[in-house]
Amino acid sequence: MQENILDEYHKRIDPLDAKIDSEGGKLRINPKTEFLTLLVGSIINRILVGYSFDESNMDEFLEIRNAIERANESVSVFDFVLLCTGWKDMPFINKRYELMMEGEKRSVAFGFRQLNRRREEIESGKYQLVDDSDAKDFIDAFLLEIKRREESGEEKNSFIDKQLVYAILDMWSAGMETTITTLSWAFLYLLKNPEVQEKMRKELLEVCGYERDVELSDRQLLPYCNATITEVHRATSLLTLNVMRRNTEDTTIGGYSVPQGTDNAVLMSVIFKDEDIFKNPTLFNPERYLGEDGKEIEQKVIPFGVGKRSCLGEGLAKAEIYLILLNIVKSYRIVDCDGVDANWLESNNMFVRIPKSYECVFEKVQGISK
Repeated sequence: MQENILDEYHKRIDPLDAKIDSEGGKLRINPKTEFLTLLVGSIINRILVGYSFDESNMDEFLEIRNAIERANESVSVFDFVLLCTGWKDMPFINKRYELMMEGEKRSVAFGFRQLNRRREEIESGKYQLVDDSDAKDFIDAFLLEIKRREESGEEKNSFIDKQLVYAILDMWSAGMETTITTLSWAFLYLLKNPEVQEKMRKELLEVCGYERDVELSDRQLLPYCNATITEVHRATSLLTLNVMRRNTEDTTIGGYSVPQGTDNAVLMSVIFKDEDIFKNPTLFNPERYLGEDGKEIEQKVIPFGVGKRSCLGEGLAKAEIYLILLNIVKSYRIVDCDGVDANWLESNNMFVRIPKSYECVFEKVQGISK
């Protein structure tokens, strides 16, 4: 996974770095549209279906991504609750539903195209898929499991084409936009808190030096950077309302009786701003997760949930955020350029907290070469 992430990172950052050099070491950019979107989309697509995006297939990517973004920007908590309670066929609400489902329809069509193409290549002999050693992506792994079950006489259960395509949809829609948005917020918090950024860079250069990439194996040596990422998750509170659940039996939560069949959700954003848990919650402060010795202490931030219903893509998202953010911070200062709205903490959305579009400057750190 790390190899794929860093490979895609360099495909995007190396041309940008050359442009920064040509501009005297500084470049004003919109990090979301000019860097993060295509990078994160390519990482996820490569893991799922085996290829990344570039100029030759950009239209295919943007068609799906823009549909997902339109849905995310339009949906509110109100819409989400109504849909979960079965009101989607009512007048006016059904139009909202169609807009929200546009991204899903395009993603599902994309998934079936990829699956059918792979099967045709396998049947024609153009693509080799015999055993696990041949698996290059998620589609391969899924098809091999179907084959194994067929040969052993096991029930397929959920290993059917529709399940494969909807798993791709989940990773595409939930995994891509949330990671892009988290990184967009991270850049914002760091340009607004340059002292935090400098502490991160000092730690990164002490551990990794100027020449090599930050890697996942460096995690235990980077307590301040880890604490900063944790604080980004807390301060961002990406989902105002977590995914809706329905309890299958009568239960009690916090002393309140909750009857069977009740729709409910965890308000993560409220927990992350609870002063009893996080002192001065409006302050961006990575030190809250560090002891007096500078080492990490137990933290109570669970942006991906817990238990068997936690986020399916947690491992990938954590690796992406860690590798992309820390390698950027090591190599470039993220500087405010009056391209950030004075009300930068406000979000354009009520369900997923999406920051307003902004520009910043990437300023190359002296001593870094590509």
